[in-house]
Amino acid sequence: MIRKVLALLMALSLLPFAAWAQEEGTAEEPMVFPAFEAENLLDAEHRVTEAIFQEADLTLLNYWASWCGPCAEELPDLGELSALSEGRVQVVGVLLDGLTVSKDGESIERNEQEIEDALALMADAKAEYPLLMPEGFLGMLSSVITAVPTTFLINRDGELLGAVSGARSAEEWLELANSLLAEAETEMEAETETEAETETETEAETEAEAT
Repeated sequence: MIRKVLALLMALSLLPFAAWAQEEGTAEEPMVFPAFEAENLLDAEHRVTEAIFQEADLTLLNYWASWCGPCAEELPDLGELSALSEGRVQVVGVLLDGLTVSKDGESIERNEQEIEDALALMADAKAEYPLLMPEGFLGMLSSVITAVPTTFLINRDGELLGAVSGARSAEEWLELANSLLAEAETEMEAETETEAETETETEAETEAEAT
């Protein structure tokens, strides 16, 4: 498991975000998001795991910070996205400045003021989606982020489809999401047709051998 996580982080650090989707599209095996568990600041009683990706066709894992102006401006658009996509797309936030290393470097501490500021921003923007603490792999993933906000695109199977640096409008996100989902549906249809053709050929060969 640790080797898989390290390999994923190394791959992400070497791939420019803009080209990530194209580069990974040629891989035999897609990059799959590792298991994780994190606190949801909007629902502390229920921790969130990688199973959350199964709740929508596409998840936008949005890394942002309470001090980031473009991040705050994007919150209302992200809040609208689920409704605009008729539930096919969901947003999950990760608060980059929710945790910090202590001054002595020996422990991780909660940034209560930053957490309070972030929750206030979300409330003002009416952005009602999970906001996770950067724990475990979510915290490790933040080490490859070079711009804020950065959003990772993940399908229902937990496969990493790409990443986008910078803020976008709800319409821009919806256009990108629809494009990715349409491409995935086309690939699935092609695979189904190929499997059907293979099955037909196999049946024909079996009948020929029988005669």
